[in-house]
Parts: sequence; structure tokens; C-alpha cells
Amino acid sequence: MVLLLFCLVLRDFSDDTRQRQREALETALNRCIVACYALEGRYPESLEYLQENYSFVYNQEQFMVDYQLLADNIMPEVTILERGE
Repeated sequence: MVLLLFCLVLRDFSDDTRQRQREALETALNRCIVACYALEGRYPESLEYLQENYSFVYNQEQFMVDYQLLADNIMPEVTILERGE
């Protein structure tokens, strides 16, 4: 019974940690996007552009980021998904 309880608590802790990591990634990405717009007057053309010019890094094994630029002056649509184990 104690082992089962321990496993449940550990799983909840792990889920909470992943959620916090996802939120941190989303915050960092949005900051880079806004910084690019503020400095260059346009939104970045791709996620790779942010990685090359704004030192944006993230764990690509844990998360998948879908970056869709609609226009230079419209905030891009960003979707962050956690990769399955």
C-alpha cells in the first residue's frame, strides 16, 4: 500500500514538473518572439531564426514546437506539444 501511494505521489510530481517546463518554454518563446518584433519591426520568420539569432534553445526530445507565421506584422501561432515517452 505504501509503495502504491509513493508511486502515485511520484507520478503527480513528475506531471507537475513537466507542466512547469512546458509553461517555462512557452514564456521563453513568447519573450523571444516579442523581442524580435521590438528590435526588427517584424515577427521572426521561423523557429530556426530565433534559435540562430536570439539564442533560443529548448529540449527537442521532450517538446515539439509548431511555429506558424501568418504575416510579418501578425503574432505567429505557436503550439507546444509534449512528445510521448
